[in-house]
Amino acid sequence: MKKIWLLVIFTACFHLLLSQEIDQCDYGFVLFDGTKLFSMYESNQNYASLYRMGVRLTDDLIKDKKILLALKILIRPTFIAFTHEEGHRSILTHHGIPSISQPFFNLNGAAYVKGVVDARLHRLRLEDLPSFIRLHTAGLESDYCITQRAFRSAAFNQDSWDTLIWDAGWREFGILNYMMSGMMVTVFEKAMAPLTNEKTAELYRKTYDMMLYGFDEEENEWERDIVGHDVLGMIRHLHNPESEFHRYTKYSELNEEEKNMLIRIGLKSLINIVNPFFIGKPNFKIGDDLFVGGNAAYSLAPFGDFIEQNIYVKKGIWNISLYAREAQNRYRWFPSFGIALHDVGVTDWFSFSTGLHYWMQPENLDFNTSTAMHGGAVEGDVTFFLPNITSDYFKSLGISAGGVFKTAGFMSEVESHKTFWRIRAGVVVRY
Repeated sequence: MKKIWLLVIFTACFHLLLSQEIDQCDYGFVLFDGTKLFSMYESNQNYASLYRMGVRLTDDLIKDKKILLALKILIRPTFIAFTHEEGHRSILTHHGIPSISQPFFNLNGAAYVKGVVDARLHRLRLEDLPSFIRLHTAGLESDYCITQRAFRSAAFNQDSWDTLIWDAGWREFGILNYMMSGMMVTVFEKAMAPLTNEKTAELYRKTYDMMLYGFDEEENEWERDIVGHDVLGMIRHLHNPESEFHRYTKYSELNEEEKNMLIRIGLKSLINIVNPFFIGKPNFKIGDDLFVGGNAAYSLAPFGDFIEQNIYVKKGIWNISLYAREAQNRYRWFPSFGIALHDVGVTDWFSFSTGLHYWMQPENLDFNTSTAMHGGAVEGDVTFFLPNITSDYFKSLGISAGGVFKTAGFMSEVESHKTFWRIRAGVVVRY
């Protein structure tokens, strides 16, 4: 499967290099990230680059605006499920658990990762609860990381708003829908409480369940999705990790505290719309050569959730991002922050990226502790570009290498929660 994806990537790169005359832009593809299958970082990065190149290709080749609009609205969003399910699958792969990604919606309207027996998933919950919780949240984590890539690329003028908005917009809509749906049902249930009696209680219960992934588990455990509804499952297992094991959590199983967490997640998810990108302003020009952008964001973590504030600064060759993050478990908040340089083109043939991260997180990533642990990470990549492929276009192919080292803790797109390092290598297409 990985060989097929690499063939698709190289074919697209080769075709674009020969066919388009557009502004210079670098698109990175990870060919090795320390695993035999795609890591979350690898699948996210490759999708983002392939999507951006594909959009520019179709925009260049298709002149009919109506067809282009149909592609943007109907076709491009269908690929969102691929990376969402790959996020789930990457956690299983890291733990040596084989699985099958089925990123196409079935008759229940759900895409699956399947091919895992209940006993193996139950064992993961017993042995490593944070990883089991992350198995639920990894799809939304992947969506979050890809949208942040889009916002950052637009802020640094690396791609146009029109290129990025359709994937980022649909993906953000999906995130909000997933996170707010539980809150909406909870609010509706509270509003209907005065009208509920013994005769209507069962009907309402079934209705609420059906509104949130309410179908039953398949008889064949190999055909079941690994987690069911991401948010409902996360909440139930965080609060009751020793409860009877089953995959598909129904709304009616949640107690009052757990339903209140649905409201907490739903309300916080609205932070994601605090973003000038969605009104067509990914950055603001200040002076002759200075651009500043930013956004607020929200997502889930193995111990709860977090809010993030991002600032992007572009000055000449320098692309700088800074963030502050406030994570929350059951009892308290935990601050983090970081800074990174992105795609700094020192010369025509050399560029680099690097990042530093510090975090305070719950000890052992525990939902039920007020004790904090400190940690951080350093990451970086260097790229060397080969001579220009043609004399007519300022384009070339680069060879990149880099890696990440982290201490114990949760880091987006890194599946391990332990002290961990990984090297990666790939190619960068400049055109």
